[in-house]
Amino acid sequence: MSEPHKLAACMPPADLGLCANVLISPEPRTREAILQAMMACCKPGATLLLLVPAMRSIVLTRSLHTRWVAERRRQKLKPSPLEMQEARNSAEEKRGIFSLDGVRTKHYTVSEMHDLIKRAGLELVEYKRVEYGWE
Repeated sequence: MSEPHKLAACMPPADLGLCANVLISPEPRTREAILQAMMACCKPGATLLLLVPAMRSIVLTRSLHTRWVAERRRQKLKPSPLEMQEARNSAEEKRGIFSLDGVRTKHYTVSEMHDLIKRAGLELVEYKRVEYGWE
């Protein structure tokens, strides 16, 4: 893995930083280091756009999947291994960490994002949910 702070030193500071599904590490120190590296790449007063997985989305997806599997079983249709849900770890899920295709991934509540931004010394200008189509 490259060292982001060394990359930042050889590039001019940016007016805009973009993190799209980068702050997904299950380890808080790693997430904070990534955010600090992004901030180091930006000019003072720059805009940092963060796109992160939402806890609300994964909870809804898991709920819908559970109902779908139950309906398939009711119809006597056995789900394939790919359709089966992965093993769950309730202690991790309470912290917003879910296993997706064997990869532990952090999902955020709104208050967690507010706290992360505040701890980093940033100002939250706007918060929006991004809706994705399921087609």
